[in-house]
Amino acid sequence: MSRKKYIKGALVCSRNTKFEKGMGIILYGSNAVGFQVHWFEKPGHIDRWDWLTMKKIAGKYVCFQTISQIKLLKKK
Repeated sequence: MSRKKYIKGALVCSRNTKFEKGMGIILYGSNAVGFQVHWFEKPGHIDRWDWLTMKKIAGKYVCFQTISQIKLLKKK
């Protein structure tokens, strides 16, 4: 069985709940420290107010995530 590799450009989703799985792409990072993820949909573990504020300011949401908060869907 191969290990999953969290690499730049990989598609990930949030691990928080069964119903609120936001999807995003890894920008950079490592397993030891965590990853910068650009989210397309709001994950359930990110506060709604924080999400809307960042969308208004920057037009996108980039957030630091740990390995336990994201799950790999598809490699680049």
